[in-house]
Amino acid sequence: MIVPVLTQWAANAFRGSAVSDGIQSNGQDAYLCLSGVDGLLAGSFHLVFCAETKNKTLEEIELQWQISAIQKPD
Repeated sequence: MIVPVLTQWAANAFRGSAVSDGIQSNGQDAYLCLSGVDGLLAGSFHLVFCAETKNKTLEEIELQWQISAIQKPD
């Protein structure tokens, strides 16, 4: 667990420093627009590449991934 936690902390530190640097160099309006575009891209990625797992058991999720791995052409 140390690797994902350390990665998350490093990403948060980078993002935190990027906010003040981005606002100082580009202005608040431009930075907020770029931040909004970043959020839209992240949301789009999530919708396309992340499977819905709400109200599913772990066994159902595992089966879903196994089926998609079998159907995926090499």
